Amino acid sequence: REDFARDEAPSGRRALRWIERFCADGARVPGTEGAARARERIATAVRAIGLEPNFERRRMATARGEIEFVNLVVELPGSTPRRIAWGAHYDTPDVSEDLWWQTTFGAEAVFVGANDGGSGVAVLLELLRALKRRGPSEVGHVFLFLDGEERIGPPPFVPTLDHPRANACFGARAQVLRWREEQRLPAAFVLLDMVG
Repeated sequence: REDFARDEAPSGRRALRWIERFCADGARVPGTEGAARARERIATAVRAIGLEPNFERRRMATARGEIEFVNLVVELPGSTPRRIAWGAHYDTPDVSEDLWWQTTFGAEAVFVGANDGGSGVAVLLELLRALKRRGPSEVGHVFLFLDGEERIGPPPFVPTLDHPRANACFGARAQVLRWREEQRLPAAFVLLDMVG
């Protein structure tokens, strides 16, 4: 917690330390205790920066039945309605039905997502710290810590939002639906994924 409370410039070393602790908690498959622990770790870091995350929940149908996906959203308002959205997913895939994964790493291997999930979240946290430290600006910033971006169920990966067999990008889909309902689409969206 104290790492993010310090008023210091962005730090790759701090981000890496955070990823190490994040991954030590294990897999973050949506709807599991691992995902709940991940959300709490992110929320703790956001609170240490001096902000409060919103937990935006939406139940959606998946190949595994209905699952509640929980995005964490943090807003830094600007002096105008224009906003830039920054996003990264915190979940890891469920590899229990992935034959390639099991053949390559063994059936008991766990995907903890240091790069695929962890790195983008750590960069978002550092960026959030930097922008909060800088103070208000004309353009607002929205930080999205997305749940359910990885494939749920067996391959193939089908992220297309309107595809009847879509099995990924649930958190992003939920956020787009919310923004459409609120008529508050951002001016731009920057996705940080596998940046480690």
